Amino acid sequence: MVEDLRRVAGRLSVLPGVRPSQAVALDVRVADLGNIVEADARSLAASVSRQFAQTAAPLLRATGVEVSPRGSVALTLGGDVETLRAMATAVGLAAERINLYVDRRSFRPEVVVASLDQQRPGSRVAAALEAIEPPVTEDWSIHELVLVRTRWGAAGGAAEVFERVPIGTGSGAAGVDGE
Repeated sequence: MVEDLRRVAGRLSVLPGVRPSQAVALDVRVADLGNIVEADARSLAASVSRQFAQTAAPLLRATGVEVSPRGSVALTLGGDVETLRAMATAVGLAAERINLYVDRRSFRPEVVVASLDQQRPGSRVAAALEAIEPPVTEDWSIHELVLVRTRWGAAGGAAEVFERVPIGTGSGAAGVDGE
């Protein structure tokens, strides 16, 4: 699937103002947590780890190409999107229990494949994007939730992986309950 993403990004790179991302993995953002201290990150990881141990890994597929509200070009996702949405809600609830703010609007069932420069009025980039067919792929599953925190310094923000939480490692595969 990552190769499919690279092919789509390559096709997009011929459009003015479109910068393809260097995909090395399929990243689906479920929540924006921002700058989180280590103790809170550990607590959040432990909470979602317990919740997702019994969760069946959602099966997803690309269904379209769109310009997202964040100013990026993304593949929209189909398949077990409701399970993914429930996981995003569960992460938000777990974060709120330890008094972390989560922007619940940040979840979008998509994989970003390129960024988009500000477009001039009359730009044909959006129309060209609508004409691009998403890659035809087999369903793929999400097997882990990666907690990424932002470290701020003089040079700006740097994202770092703090914890990898496996999905569906327990016995059985129940749904996500948000507890």
